Amino acid sequence: MRDSCGTSGQVRHLMAHSGKWLTACPAESEQPGTQINLSNTPEKQPGGFLKMENVKINTEFITLQQLLKTTDVIQSGGMVKWYLAEHEVLVNGEHETRRGKKLYAGDVVSIPEVGEFKVTTE
Repeated sequence: MRDSCGTSGQVRHLMAHSGKWLTACPAESEQPGTQINLSNTPEKQPGGFLKMENVKINTEFITLQQLLKTTDVIQSGGMVKWYLAEHEVLVNGEHETRRGKKLYAGDVVSIPEVGEFKVTTE
């Protein structure tokens, strides 16, 4: 059965900030079959970060752009260049501006006043 995306590969995940389920269509540039699940409820911690959320992937890696879209930090892929230029985004403690940066299990993305996201495969 084909869905509204034109494929049978919809991605469904719970948006941690809203508690609502979101069904998304992977973009053509995304890896087929990528599924991302968020866990943990965000809570403010010292230093301006929210509690760390785990982002579960079932592929070898996810791009920084995919993570920002999936976690609802940005609304569309077109916003990612602007967002990375205007906001501090840290990958494993290093400032990152490349939207195609590959994130592997164990990598941590930190965005002040937004949260921390740890990529996991478990």
